[in-house]
Amino acid sequence: PSFPDTLEEFAASNWQELSGLLQQQRDTTHNHRYYSLYLEFVKLTEFVVDSFRAQNNLTEDELTCLLHVASETPSGKKFVHAFISSLEYESFMRFMVEYMSAADDDAAGGGEECDQNVEGVAE
Repeated sequence: PSFPDTLEEFAASNWQELSGLLQQQRDTTHNHRYYSLYLEFVKLTEFVVDSFRAQNNLTEDELTCLLHVASETPSGKKFVHAFISSLEYESFMRFMVEYMSAADDDAAGGGEECDQNVEGVAE
């Protein structure tokens, strides 16, 4: 699957758990499960990148060069920025909250409350 599809699948598989954790949290105490989900996400991202490199017979330097060239185009710049920032913990948390907010409010348990709770957690 493509990188965006992989992100979507990860979010779809984990948003309900994260939503529940965020709703239960009433203070800024960090829940270690957030970080565990983030590490799972990083591992998945590394797997996708390694698979892409293997399928295209690219070295790390060649991939870095391709990303640099892609970042010089408008659409490529957005993708490269999103890709790099998705590996940062705070960006990961925001990605998951945005996914929850986009989901049906009844099923998600209210994306707005989750968005408010993530402020203290992601910092």
